[in-house]
Amino acid sequence: MTNLSDLVHRWVDGFCLADGLAAPTRAGDTSQARLTRETHTREVFLAGSDPAAVRFWADRVMAMPERTWYTVITEEPDEAEQVMIEAGLDRSYAREWFMTVDLDRQLPGRTAAGYTSVLIRTGDVLRMQITAADEKPAAFGVIGLRGSVAVPHAIGTEPGHRRRGLGAQVMDGLVSAAREAGAATGLLIGTDMGRALYESLGWRTAGTVIVGKNTAATRA
Repeated sequence: MTNLSDLVHRWVDGFCLADGLAAPTRAGDTSQARLTRETHTREVFLAGSDPAAVRFWADRVMAMPERTWYTVITEEPDEAEQVMIEAGLDRSYAREWFMTVDLDRQLPGRTAAGYTSVLIRTGDVLRMQITAADEKPAAFGVIGLRGSVAVPHAIGTEPGHRRRGLGAQVMDGLVSAAREAGAATGLLIGTDMGRALYESLGWRTAGTVIVGKNTAATRA
């Protein structure tokens, strides 16, 4: 799987599964998800660097009456951002990173002392939680499985337990279980902070994530 558009469609499928959303729909080159966020109720995902396609969907999103975010995963982020601004979309959301790895090449995380972990599989969703000695949650994460693709989502560590390798431990546990379930490729979107963790585990950046909000979403 080397085509960016194909990777993004597969990521959206896994993201919706991991987040408990309805399966996404396809419209033209885009995948579209229905959400129940306070900030927005629809998100339109487009992969690629074709300015005409980016502008077409920017105009469509801008005209939508519901609160909609427009997410473009691209190798030409400056151009995509300029198109969004010219279309009137709000570009206050920080850039993020679309990342991938061959799961059998993810580097192992270390096991932190004094914590216990539990991994539960429900259908095609894997959930892992690491608990501290006081039995309170310390770190957590989810993976959605779609065929040979695994999509990590909502990987996090509680503030009082950071810088102890727990994020890497969550990723190690989830990815190991995903491999056992037959997944071969990992796809995710990470923030700057998350990107540093994922790169340390062998993930690579395949595109930059640019998000624009329409007028209805900006008022939310």
